[in-house]
Amino acid sequence: MVNVLSINWSHQSLKAPLVHAGNIMDDQFLRRVDDLSAAGHARELDFAPVVARIAVDRFNAIARPNALDVARFVKILRDTLDTTDAAAAGRIAAALADNPDAPPQAIALLMAKGPAATTALLRCAARLPRATLLSVAETGAPADARAVAMRTDLDQQVVAALARRLEQDVLHALASNTSLRIDRGALIVLAQRGRVDSELGRALLARENLGALGFQLFLSADGRMRRRLMAEAQTAALAAPAAPSILTQARAAALRAAMASDHKGFAAAIAQQAKTGRAMIDRMIADVGGEPLGLLLAAMEL
Repeated sequence: MVNVLSINWSHQSLKAPLVHAGNIMDDQFLRRVDDLSAAGHARELDFAPVVARIAVDRFNAIARPNALDVARFVKILRDTLDTTDAAAAGRIAAALADNPDAPPQAIALLMAKGPAATTALLRCAARLPRATLLSVAETGAPADARAVAMRTDLDQQVVAALARRLEQDVLHALASNTSLRIDRGALIVLAQRGRVDSELGRALLARENLGALGFQLFLSADGRMRRRLMAEAQTAALAAPAAPSILTQARAAALRAAMASDHKGFAAAIAQQAKTGRAMIDRMIADVGGEPLGLLLAAMEL
């Protein structure tokens, strides 16, 4: 077990000035790293995780790492990660993940250390191959797919693959990622799931580019969202040209069922007119706010 006091002392002792002229992943730094490793061996302690984290901190401080910086950094990780446990590797990966200059070799070494490191890097590492992101989106573990869904730099093929996933937490992460553009095809897929998943529906309604899809999610909306949707519907109705009212057979059946207090017949008639399932109409009728049923009846001119 690594002595925490030794780790803290060692980490601070290596915090020489991080910005100066020339290459700061330099020979002096490498000697100090070797000295630290030797001190650990002398005390029968494994300082490999400490050395790896110090190397990450030093690499992160380099404004424009050159090829030598990268080579030395990757070698330190290769030498230390073999004996670094998965939890420590996860913390090291999280410290490196935000660095846009993180070398692909370093990312690969860390991702091989298990799910904690992989998740941290999938979430924001800048230099991940697109093929890796697409593969994870299509068939990766749910935790990994969720991490990918939180990125802001995904192309629409990767977004579409995530939208087809079955795991709720992946879909929630994708819908909640308002910094990521989601095209209409993927929004339609998500909205279909959002009709029966209230949390997903609310996450989608918080986005600005839903358009008419928002009305499919009315049952998932909170009071503020419902007022917004109703205002949008009123605006659209005022802008649309008036159409002649024709009482269709389905609307007539719904009216007769309502007058007869035939709840099942009423729901069946509305479902036929709205071209949707009875279960959805039953939910709208049962909604305590009453707005979904009111909007539906208004749309049917009842």
